[in-house]
Amino acid sequence: MISLGIQTQAHQKFLEITSEIEAVVNRSEVENGHVIVCVPHTTAGITINENADTTVRRDTLADLERLVP
Repeated sequence: MISLGIQTQAHQKFLEITSEIEAVVNRSEVENGHVIVCVPHTTAGITINENADTTVRRDTLADLERLVP
């Protein structure tokens, strides 16, 4: 298992971590398999987004703030 530490400066923030995950996979030299990304923290989460619509991040953060201020 490889650990990747990522910190933010904001209370709510979306971070694009695709390149970091790709770098870990490339360094592993594994040619076939699966990648499992886990956040072992109660106030963090992972989303999968194609980034085709730039408003998705904004809308999601606004909805989360409204639902869980």
